[in-house]
Amino acid sequence: MGEHTDSRRNGGALSAGALLILFWGCGRVEAPPQQTGAAGISGKPAESTPVSPSAAGGAPGGATPPPVSLAGSSTPPSSGGPDAGMAPDAGMARDAGMAAAPAKVPDAGAAAGPPPAPAAGADAGTPAGGPPHVFVIAMENTDATSVYGSADAPYINGVLLPAGASTANFIDELPGRPSEPHYIWMEAGTDTFADHMFVNDDPPSAANSTASTAHLVSEIGAAGGGRDWMTYQEGLDGAGCPMAGHGTFVTRHDPFLFFRDVAGDPPAGSAPVCAAHHRPLDQLDADVASGAIASYVFITPDLCHDMHGSAACPAGNVVRQGDTWLSGVVPPLLAFMTERGCVIFIVWDEGDRTSTLPFIALGPHVRRGYRSVVPFNHGSIVRSVERILSLPLLPTVQGVADLGDLFEGGVMP
Repeated sequence: MGEHTDSRRNGGALSAGALLILFWGCGRVEAPPQQTGAAGISGKPAESTPVSPSAAGGAPGGATPPPVSLAGSSTPPSSGGPDAGMAPDAGMARDAGMAAAPAKVPDAGAAAGPPPAPAAGADAGTPAGGPPHVFVIAMENTDATSVYGSADAPYINGVLLPAGASTANFIDELPGRPSEPHYIWMEAGTDTFADHMFVNDDPPSAANSTASTAHLVSEIGAAGGGRDWMTYQEGLDGAGCPMAGHGTFVTRHDPFLFFRDVAGDPPAGSAPVCAAHHRPLDQLDADVASGAIASYVFITPDLCHDMHGSAACPAGNVVRQGDTWLSGVVPPLLAFMTERGCVIFIVWDEGDRTSTLPFIALGPHVRRGYRSVVPFNHGSIVRSVERILSLPLLPTVQGVADLGDLFEGGVMP
């Protein structure tokens, strides 16, 4: 599996790759005052089932859970130890801190399918009220069993999961492959193009890039209507288009660098489109405060905070380090959601020992305390972003389920 060069999973360990994405549906929600986080930022699928109340205190079966403060304490009560006795790839039937869910709703990926998409290449138009905001946070190399119900992830289990929906069958479509192809898949719904197949973690170059324009941010740029995109990369040192890793920043976790319509032909640090859409993570706070946020935002932590770790990072439990980082990064986004409306998804790129990944959706229209058993993969994220931003559907994601099952009525914002 990619990047498995060290192992500090428990009590100071490194793990393999995982990606977390939070997707918040547009619309105002009332939330308590924002907390101050620890670090700050400066076919028909199987029916889904509700999650049973957890040891951390869910509502009785079938009961509607009380409101949960998403901007609550960054150090919520511990959800208890890891799920003992669970098979590595078993569906996550229980979860610390999760409440009983509402009755099941039709799966958005079922026979009826999504509403017709605009024709490829056409202007998709502008959604009523302007385009929504989509935040994606990409974490690394962690199994679902290492997150759901884990005492090492108190913020996720004690704050995010009770207020959101999660998945039991988010499956790695590239098991055993390194990180870079997974990130390419999250951008294009595939790792294989007419001119190149991504098979390793090499930096962008003429030989390790594609001329394909069939990918998400290319669609966003072509659609107009106020849509735009931005990536915030932790560890990025200044302006420009990063062609090589430095410190705890790595290019393999930045998928946009490998598409020549973004990074140049051949990819180069001076590429204007790439430079205009890359910012250091510590600029996100100011952009959120000013409201200068693109409609699609991709956030990547560095190696010390992505739940994968590195020999260059302080020793410690990598899951807990990533959970603490999230408790600092997420609350300002929740405050922005309250004021402006947005969507957030949390996803992992790959697992450590299994191919079943955690995934969390949060927002005013998600099915709180619900765990879906619908099969998803990273293409589901691409398809969902396309639907939310009213973009054409890429051919590579036509056959995968979107994330509608996680939303009330199966309808995403």
